[in-house]
Amino acid sequence: MVRFLAAESGADFSAQDYMGNTASHYLASYKIVNKKALNFLLSFTEAAKSWATVENEAGYTTADLYELGQLVSEVRELEA
Repeated sequence: MVRFLAAESGADFSAQDYMGNTASHYLASYKIVNKKALNFLLSFTEAAKSWATVENEAGYTTADLYELGQLVSEVRELEA
């Protein structure tokens, strides 16, 4: 149902805000990534295409932010 509503809304999941971030940039940059929500968003073609290509104002793609977050998590685990 949610997928249907999202698809029918005509929302542009690759749209960027004033800082160049897309919805997937925000999902990928949280301290604890909601992988289910991120995967749902990436199931839409335009969001998936922007994963490694659309940069925000700081020059980061969604993939960059996700990978950086994973590295930080690994370092925190090692330090614990």
